Amino acid sequence: MAKTSHSDVKLVRHKQLQVLRVAKTVYQNAAECSRILKEANLIKSLKYTGVPLIYDIDANIDSICIIEEYISGKSLTEYIHETGTLSITQIAILGIQICSVLEYLHNHVGIIHLDIKPANIIVRDEYIKKLADKEVCGISIIDFDSSRRIDEQCTKEYGTVGFAAPEQYVSSGTIDSDIYSIGILLLYMITGGHMQSITDDVQNVCQMYSASIGSIIKRCIRHNRNQRYKTITEVKNELVYISQKNNINNNMNSSDNCICSNKEQKHIYVSGLACKIGTTHFCLCIASFLAKKNIDVVCIRHGDRRDYRDVGLLTKCSAYGTYQVYNIHIVPEYYQGVCCDLSQFTYCIHDMGIFKNQYVDNAINILIGIAGYRTCITDVMKKVNTNTILVINHIGGKEFYKYIKKINIKHRCFRFPCIYNWHKSNELFAELAESILHVENKKKRVTWYEKIFRACKTKGYTD
Repeated sequence: MAKTSHSDVKLVRHKQLQVLRVAKTVYQNAAECSRILKEANLIKSLKYTGVPLIYDIDANIDSICIIEEYISGKSLTEYIHETGTLSITQIAILGIQICSVLEYLHNHVGIIHLDIKPANIIVRDEYIKKLADKEVCGISIIDFDSSRRIDEQCTKEYGTVGFAAPEQYVSSGTIDSDIYSIGILLLYMITGGHMQSITDDVQNVCQMYSASIGSIIKRCIRHNRNQRYKTITEVKNELVYISQKNNINNNMNSSDNCICSNKEQKHIYVSGLACKIGTTHFCLCIASFLAKKNIDVVCIRHGDRRDYRDVGLLTKCSAYGTYQVYNIHIVPEYYQGVCCDLSQFTYCIHDMGIFKNQYVDNAINILIGIAGYRTCITDVMKKVNTNTILVINHIGGKEFYKYIKKINIKHRCFRFPCIYNWHKSNELFAELAESILHVENKKKRVTWYEKIFRACKTKGYTD
């Protein structure tokens, strides 16, 4: 399989078990012997799908033999060479799985790899056969020659030119170094294997994919490691969001999925910062508001929750594959098992469940929050797109104005009034909905500030 001046790697077969193994023989007089032996001892106790198992370590006067698990597949270099440029979703899925392995190494066993590159990423045959199914464990990380424990002091570092972080050339590598290498790896994948280091074209590539994976690459490969992501989990979460966003967009535009749209449709994406804070209730309220204006509207549930079933709404199925309640239509989570024709609806309200940092372009994005201590709205709103609308639930009128002044955010912010029956008219909620949706009210309503102005004028407080 490979041969160098100090080692020999062969594919062997266990005679009794009739299974393939990898035998890495290292000569005792080689300068790298102690380092490779350290690698084997470092990972021999690890039991994780994305890390090769060490079955045995045998030594004699001349050499050390390490028996490892054989992983059937192709290196990422070979995979991209054969496949060509990958889609954003494929890159995100592979990136998520690589991050998951590094997350295990960093957080659970305290190991940093320090040599993340395409040659050290094996794309498993199971993943290739399943055509990039995100549920299949697709990758394994190999070659822990350069790895060390996080708390271990080391004066010399190893890595690969083009993929190693800047600090690895002059000092000891850290978790931040693995994050940098992930950024270069994403850059490598998005350019079809044509780019593997910092060049003049990096900014152009990141700009080209700024709406998706470009911003992640840009932050990962900052020269100043304090400006990179703090943990590999943050990188993974960003890639999860990219994957979900692409799936949403694909679902909305694909003719063979259960959700079909037309160009005139308007989409509202509603998420909550936590469970049971009124996300589904808000979706139903705003759908009811639109239905009362004779606007065709449908609520679409994303994610594995039974909110609509639990409130007893799913009783009458329509010809469109939706459930009709109080002149609004509801689509539960069908897992793409039922095809619904939703092209006739003017508004599609997407009940996204718990917020996962998603933002959909050309749509209204609403985030439901509460003013309690359990959820720090201020921190979340610093990270989300400025066009995201914040709606605060479980708060009184006076407290609301004090609260939004206190949190001092740039986003549009509204109060969700107390509504017990979502299908009944509510004047306060109608004001909120009109402000969010810019729906014209044919009968001019007197707003709260006009009421205050008139009251003051009556008492002679104004000229």
